Amino acid sequence: MQQLALIAAAMLAGQGQLNAPVETVETQNQEMTQVLPGPKVSKRLAKILAKSDGRTQATAYKVSSVADEYAIMRVLGLQSEQQALIIPKGKAYDRLTATDPNTGAKREVWFDISSFFGRGFGF
Repeated sequence: MQQLALIAAAMLAGQGQLNAPVETVETQNQEMTQVLPGPKVSKRLAKILAKSDGRTQATAYKVSSVADEYAIMRVLGLQSEQQALIIPKGKAYDRLTATDPNTGAKREVWFDISSFFGRGFGF
């Protein structure tokens, strides 16, 4: 767990998005990783962050819910300004345009939502 959290934090720090130490906190039900001083990151979310950078469609974060998208945006310290649903070749993506409130820098964050988009609606 600690190694995975360090990988995710190192990945984020290398992109200039977040430069913070990491600690592991054990709760009653699960082990949590906290990127200090920001929000707590679950083991599942740390895995998502470690596998991708979300900067392009090809490197989109593979999420299983809209809540995952917002949690990742919080961890990255970004404020969402605009959202677009992109469906190339039948695979669904959310592309969020976001701003870093500390620097004013804008960037796009891509999420692969194909695992849950349209489920229950015949898509």
